[in-house]
Amino acid sequence: MCGFVGFIDKRNNNQKTKIINLMIDKIIHRGPNSYGKYVDNIIALGFR
Repeated sequence: MCGFVGFIDKRNNNQKTKIINLMIDKIIHRGPNSYGKYVDNIIALGFR
């Protein structure tokens, strides 16, 4: 079953990418076969 993570922050995209990757890794049990992420100037989203 899929899981979603995300947050809103004004940090630079590199910092948000590192954080969202850690969040995605925390829910690896929700779907170890695939993942995705979206990061822009305001929001970071991920799924597993």
